[in-house]
Amino acid sequence: MAAKIKAPVNAAAVLLSYFLTCFIFSFFNVESNFAVFIPTAAVIFAAARRTFALRCKRLLLLSYVYSVLLSLSFVLGSKIDIAEKTMASFGAEDAADFVMLSAFFFFTVSCILDLAAGHAFAKGRRVWGKRDYRILWASSSLLLFLCWLPALLVYYPGNISGDSVACIIRALGKARLSNQQPVFYIILMRPFMLLGKYFKDIDFGISCFAFFQLAVVSVSAGYALCRLKKALVPLWAVLAAEAYFIFYPVFSMYSVTLWKDVPFSAFLLLYSLDIYALVENGGRMGRGEFIRFMAFSLILCFLRNNGFIIVAAVMAAVLIAYRQYFKRFAPAFLALLIFVPIIQGPVYSSCGVLKSPFAESVAVPLQQMARTVKKDGNITVGQKAFLNRLLDEKTVREVYNPLTADNIKFNKNFDNEFLENNKAKFFKTWAGMFPHNVKEYIKAYCLETVGYWHIGTENWVVFEGTADVRDTRENSIASYDLLSGKAGTDLREAWRCYYGWWGTQPVLSDMLGIGFLFWSAMLSASALIIKKGVRYLLPYLPLVMLWATLMAAVPTFCEYRYMFAFALFLPFGVMLPFTGRQPARKL
Repeated sequence: MAAKIKAPVNAAAVLLSYFLTCFIFSFFNVESNFAVFIPTAAVIFAAARRTFALRCKRLLLLSYVYSVLLSLSFVLGSKIDIAEKTMASFGAEDAADFVMLSAFFFFTVSCILDLAAGHAFAKGRRVWGKRDYRILWASSSLLLFLCWLPALLVYYPGNISGDSVACIIRALGKARLSNQQPVFYIILMRPFMLLGKYFKDIDFGISCFAFFQLAVVSVSAGYALCRLKKALVPLWAVLAAEAYFIFYPVFSMYSVTLWKDVPFSAFLLLYSLDIYALVENGGRMGRGEFIRFMAFSLILCFLRNNGFIIVAAVMAAVLIAYRQYFKRFAPAFLALLIFVPIIQGPVYSSCGVLKSPFAESVAVPLQQMARTVKKDGNITVGQKAFLNRLLDEKTVREVYNPLTADNIKFNKNFDNEFLENNKAKFFKTWAGMFPHNVKEYIKAYCLETVGYWHIGTENWVVFEGTADVRDTRENSIASYDLLSGKAGTDLREAWRCYYGWWGTQPVLSDMLGIGFLFWSAMLSASALIIKKGVRYLLPYLPLVMLWATLMAAVPTFCEYRYMFAFALFLPFGVMLPFTGRQPARKL
């Protein structure tokens, strides 16, 4: 893959390493000193020299595309001030920053991809049998369960945010069902809530459901570790992945937080690994494997409203990639894609279940239109009349928040009924405003989605205890530490100290930002494509589609739980490129 390089190339690498090191220290505000500058420049020199010697076209092309997109994310992100909720305009210096960043990332990414392409885990001498895998699955699941269980005891009956409360009161039958909070998740909760009502202790019912969710997530994660071992990852690497699940502070808290996003993310991980096994087997699936794949597909469709889009995209891609199995896959795939909308449409309606509000799926367009109003953009009389029917101009100017659409779509004066009855007119108005307000549309989009693509943008990650809202007070739901026997405890403070420590450590702190998780997954996907072929993008497609649906309709600028699946997938993304045989050296 590499060729011998000459002296002029070495000289160019020396100059590039010096200028790029100066730039990187300046752009990322790193304090420069001789002890840090020289090693950094040496690493960049080695990366540049190695990149100049590479001859694999696929590797260089993917490195270039990845580096350009990552650099663009940094330059765009650097223009956004989260505290001030503003985005600055671009200048000539931004173009120069983009070029320099692209060069830096191109050298480093090329070397990382070359490393993954040319190396693989050594296969273990011992051949594992089914019993060995079952023992690994059971022991891993049990260990994770026991390590995460203290979070439930310290935050009994579980972590309950405002969204959690909305699910609880529906599971108790005290509010009408709406698919805004997926009905399937409410149905899962209901037996546990009824158990709490039977014992006249709603906290007990909630804790039983949190216990059940904890078991589901730990068993799912344990199964995923087992699947990683089946991919010929050595046992020490599997144990390292389990240590990540144990010590990363978010997992223990999320496993006992009553959010649909938690089980959804766990099943999305299993779904991706099943697709990896499908690709490894050349599109072949046994009966049991196919049933499990379809079961995971159904669960994803009903656990979150964007699950159907994710599953539909995956099924279409599988049919295209493995056309030789079309007759086997197509009937089952088609049946599922017909069945889900029927259940979520006519069946739900006949049962009195309200549809998820249309406003939930158009948060980004709402933000773009609201910003245009706020910034006195070019709006025709007809467009202004339509916008005023949704929410009057004065209110829009007062409540518009560039970082979240909630202030618009949840405003008491926002006319949801008018929007539901005029969906086509809404899109026509939105599209009609775009050509005359391109700048404001772009800024509104970047501000609304920045946390999902910019490394360094962060927001709150975990929710502790119970939300102090009317429904929790009326139902006597309160947070309590069972281990110490009181509400506020030293154990909770110790957890906060550990979480705070994690957030101050290099690299570790980046994992609390979802931009880092996204770009890590994309780097892993690039490595697998280089090593094994384009079809290995399929296991990453559920994650890509999850990200894409958020980029199209996300309600707030940075919500970690929406992308929790990326945190679950991280150790697998790191290890999967190092599985299997080495590829041919040239494209």
